[in-house]
Amino acid sequence: MSVITDWDTFLWPYNEAVNELKVKFRALRQSFLTKGEHSPIEFVVGRVKTVDSIKEKMQRRVISPDVIETDMQDIAGIRIMCQFVDDIYRVVDLLHARDDLEVVEERDYIQNAKPSGYRSYHMVVAYTVYLSEGAKRLLAEIQIRTLAMNFWATVEHTLNYKYQGAIRKIFLSGSSGRRKLPTSWMKRCPRSEMRSRKRRRSSPRTRVRKSHESSYRSQ
Repeated sequence: MSVITDWDTFLWPYNEAVNELKVKFRALRQSFLTKGEHSPIEFVVGRVKTVDSIKEKMQRRVISPDVIETDMQDIAGIRIMCQFVDDIYRVVDLLHARDDLEVVEERDYIQNAKPSGYRSYHMVVAYTVYLSEGAKRLLAEIQIRTLAMNFWATVEHTLNYKYQGAIRKIFLSGSSGRRKLPTSWMKRCPRSEMRSRKRRRSSPRTRVRKSHESSYRSQ
């Protein structure tokens, strides 16, 4: 595969994998609830990486189209939300016990949090979808985290991409007291976001709450 020309065809198996995994994990949650037990799974969302995001990552990581299916492990992404940290490790054990997928890689960012404070449990699994031409084995990334971890991860992601890391550098600088924002950041920040707190209070803006699914899809 030297060049990907038909992205719809290429991504279709990943869409199928995401849809199947969401159904299976949601059914797993329901099985606990049906028996009147606590479910370690609060809810499940999923997404397939956009073409633009795939191309950007291919360029940034220098990934050839010939190895994209093995070197880019998060084209298909599932996020499992839990209430408690103990639930996360319960879900990890449940995934290891399944025979319809194979865990090929794990990264525990709960015990080994990133410098930014990001915490989550990542698993890369091999999953088989059945197409008209036969079975196809592909990789999917599963992120397991609590609601609190997800809140911080979402805020960090938004700030890091919107302000190109300027906010993160300020928070991680370790210095105390009031700091002057970099001129480059001030130029990028929209005028409406530089208003004083007092003025924002006098003219509140209507907030639109995004669904969990659309929020994850944007990443």
